Amino acid sequence: MNALFYLFLSLFLVIVQTTLVPEIAFLNCCFDLLIVNVLYVSLFTSHGIFILYVVALGWTMDCLSGVPSGFYISSYVWIYLFVFMLRHVIHAGNFIFIPVISAGAVAMEHGFLIFTLLVKQDGWFFSTADIVFMGKQIVVGFFMIPLLLVVVNKCKKGWDKKIQRVTGRKMGIRG
Repeated sequence: MNALFYLFLSLFLVIVQTTLVPEIAFLNCCFDLLIVNVLYVSLFTSHGIFILYVVALGWTMDCLSGVPSGFYISSYVWIYLFVFMLRHVIHAGNFIFIPVISAGAVAMEHGFLIFTLLVKQDGWFFSTADIVFMGKQIVVGFFMIPLLLVVVNKCKKGWDKKIQRVTGRKMGIRG
């Protein structure tokens, strides 16, 4: 049943990112929304099998977008592994840790994009406006991702309660 929740969450975030975000003017500096999903899975699940889920997310986004092949797979997997290992050092619910790691995840994805394009294009072709735009996305991620993680966490708890009522089985946040 947890897999169904994560599938619905992914589908919802992909639909919002590909249809609503481009049409709303004040969201022009919005980050990749599936980072919320990757961070939630890496922070609040205990099974290492979720790396397959992250790879599937990356593959889906690679198929939907026009970036070089493997960009989303590699960035999502590295974000997942980095946060998954870091949460063993720092408590996942730390109110300072989550915004910093959120901004770091957005910056990490932009770093992968810059690296990928530098390798593909053989040279630097980013303007100052591109760098400012990336900086805005990092700042927006710093403030928005923690709020979205709280919303996803509340939705997951509500999902678990409904599943428990229907099946009679106890569901936990960690799996």
